[in-house]
Amino acid sequence: MKSSVSLPLPGLAWLALLSMGIESAANEQPTEPPSRAEQWSPHALVELHVIDAQTEAPLKGARVIVGTSFSSSRGWNWQDHTLFKVDGSVVRWPRADEKGYQLQVIRVEVPGYVPYHTVPITRADSERHVPEDALRVVNGEPICLEARLSPDQMPTVRLLQPDGTPASGGQVAIAMNQREVRIEGRGLHTRDLPPKPKPGELWEQPVMTTADEHGDFRLPVEIAHRAVVVAAHESGFALVPVEEFYGNNQLQLEPWGTIHGQAILGGEPAADVRLRVHLRTRLMIDDYLEQLVIVTTDHEGRFAIEHATPGLVNISTIPDLPKEMDSHPRTHGLVKAGGVTELVYGGIGRPVVGRVVGLDDYEGLIATCELPGPSWRYGGKSNRRFAGFMRSAVGEAYRQTPVEVAADGTFRFERVSPEFYHVDIWRITANGDRERHGVRRQFSFPMLPQSENDLPLDLGDFKPYEPR
Repeated sequence: MKSSVSLPLPGLAWLALLSMGIESAANEQPTEPPSRAEQWSPHALVELHVIDAQTEAPLKGARVIVGTSFSSSRGWNWQDHTLFKVDGSVVRWPRADEKGYQLQVIRVEVPGYVPYHTVPITRADSERHVPEDALRVVNGEPICLEARLSPDQMPTVRLLQPDGTPASGGQVAIAMNQREVRIEGRGLHTRDLPPKPKPGELWEQPVMTTADEHGDFRLPVEIAHRAVVVAAHESGFALVPVEEFYGNNQLQLEPWGTIHGQAILGGEPAADVRLRVHLRTRLMIDDYLEQLVIVTTDHEGRFAIEHATPGLVNISTIPDLPKEMDSHPRTHGLVKAGGVTELVYGGIGRPVVGRVVGLDDYEGLIATCELPGPSWRYGGKSNRRFAGFMRSAVGEAYRQTPVEVAADGTFRFERVSPEFYHVDIWRITANGDRERHGVRRQFSFPMLPQSENDLPLDLGDFKPYEPR
C-alpha cells in the first residue's frame, strides 16, 4: 500500500554538470523486464515521480544517489555505491533486496535541471534522533512523492582580477561534500581517477570550468549544503558559498597571500624540520576544499609559501618525523590577502594572565597550564608519542610550571608558546593533594611576529568550580 505526500519544491541552487542527455515524455511507458532500480523491494520506503516543474511532463533518465549521516559542517554523506539511473520517470527506493538507511535523503539529477533533494526520510523502526521535518515511513508501505525539477538557466558570470580586469583562463569549480577540490600553486585540482573508474567515482568529480578570453564562465546550479564556488587565477583567489554566488554577474578575486615563517623550537632556530602547512581558507571547509603544503625549513629555520589562500592556517610537524614528536607543536595563524604574513612557529612564547574571582581568600590556590593529551579514542600509541614529545627538548618549551595565585586573585605565566592549552585552578589541601577550584578554560592563540610576543594574553575571570 502506498500513501501520497505533496512536498514543496526546494530552493534553487547550482546543478552539477552531467554527461547524460535531457529526455522528457508526456506518457511514461514501462520497460520490460524492469531493471533492478525499478523493481519493488519488500522494504520499500518511497516512490518518487520525477516531473518538469514548468510543463508537468515526466522526466526520464534521472540519476539518483542517496545521502546519509548529515553534518552541519559538510552536509549529507553521499553514498556512491547507491548511485543508479532509471530508464523511466519513477524512482523507487530502496532497490530490490535492500532495506535503505535509518535516515536518508534522495538526490535526483536530470541534465539541464536544478537537482532535487527530498526531505529526510526515516524508517519507522529507527530509534535514533531524526530532524523535525523527516518523514517516518514503514518498510513495505512506501509513500509517493513528486520530485519537481526546475530548468537550470546557467547565466553567464564574469571572473575579475583584483584590479577589476577580466581574469581570462581562470579556473572555477563547485566544491561540496564528496566532490573535493584541491588548491595547488595557483590552480585547482581534483583527485586522480583510476584507469577504469566506477560510476560513483565519476560522480564524485567536481564540476569545473575555465573563464574565456573575456573572463566569462557558466556554472550549473547546486543545492548541496555548504557547497561553495571556488576560483583560482595567477592574480588571485575567490571562495564564496553558493547562496552568495547566485544572482551575481561578477566574481572578483582577492590577491594571494605570502607566508614568511620561521620555526623556533626549544628556543633555537629549527633547521631541516618538515612542516605540514594546512591553509584552511576563511570558510574552513576541510572535508572537500584544502590547500596543503609540505615545507622543509632552511639552516635558519625559515620557510616561505607563495600563493597562499587568505584565512586560517594550521602548522604542525609531520607525524612520525620523528615518531616521538607526533604532530606537535600544533599552531595556527591568519594569512592576509596580498602582501606578506610573518609567522613564527614555536617561538619564545608570550605572557598569559588571568584572575580568580568570587572568593574572600586566595591563599593556597595555584594555576596550571597544560597541553591536552590525545583522546583515549586514539589508543596507547598516540599517548606514548605525546608523552615522548613532552619529555623532548622541544616539548620542554610547552611545559609550564604551576604558578601561585596572588592575594588579589591574579596569576601570570611568563612564556607560553602558541599551541592549544587548558588552564585549571586548584587548591592545595592539607595533605598536599590538588582539589579543583576553578572552572577550566581552554584557549589557544595565533602565531605572532617575534616583535609582538611581549603582549600578554588575558584569559579573563575564572569562577569557582561547582561540582555537578
